[in-house]
Amino acid sequence: MTNNKKKEQSNINSHSENVNFENFIMQGLRCGGVHIVASKSHGKSRLMFSMFSKLQEQENVRCIAFDGSETWLYSASKVETFTVQERDIVSQEVTTTDEIERYSLKNWNLVKLALSEHKNILFRLKSRKPSKRGFFVRTVVNYLDALQRAEKAQSANHENTKSIAYFIEEAQDCFSSRSSARLDMEEFMCVFNEARNNKEAFYTASQRLTDFSKTIRSKQLPCIGKLASEDITRHLEG
Repeated sequence: MTNNKKKEQSNINSHSENVNFENFIMQGLRCGGVHIVASKSHGKSRLMFSMFSKLQEQENVRCIAFDGSETWLYSASKVETFTVQERDIVSQEVTTTDEIERYSLKNWNLVKLALSEHKNILFRLKSRKPSKRGFFVRTVVNYLDALQRAEKAQSANHENTKSIAYFIEEAQDCFSSRSSARLDMEEFMCVFNEARNNKEAFYTASQRLTDFSKTIRSKQLPCIGKLASEDITRHLEG
């Protein structure tokens, strides 16, 4: 094979891979999302950035990202950034040991203003407490879902004009296997289960399958990379 033919074949293969990748992203958008799982340093964040960038280019898709590290700040391009400090999420008084830890968001009006002014936003979650991160993600998702439902109900054809893609890095910090069964997750689980009907999708990533809520990832397209040995089951091997 000549060099020109090799180059031409390489371009064809590259184009085919790009088309397949874009089709996978859009399929995830239609069916409710994608869950990426792989061991540390095996490209989860880079893949999330690529998906985010592709969907950013779509006029009718809104991208909302949540990240508790500095990784997205330096890698996600052309997106407005909103930083949520530890002090912005405050604990409410709990009177008995049976009650769930409750929070409130001090700057909720500023968050709503940012959401109303920007199509795409990266929320930097500075809290190191998983329950606070989960509370903030659920608050934003539940709010945007209510807007999607209202628009759908009021439109003549009962369709939303835009889709929403939520990107949650290290999703196990927000939605562990245990947290999805708590009472304060009820509204979010309803939103998640009906997300596809309201043109919403969740793109999530975690290092281990067992750390992330099975209830949530069972409704997403799987994207599996290098796994820890304890995550490799007979089902996955098949």
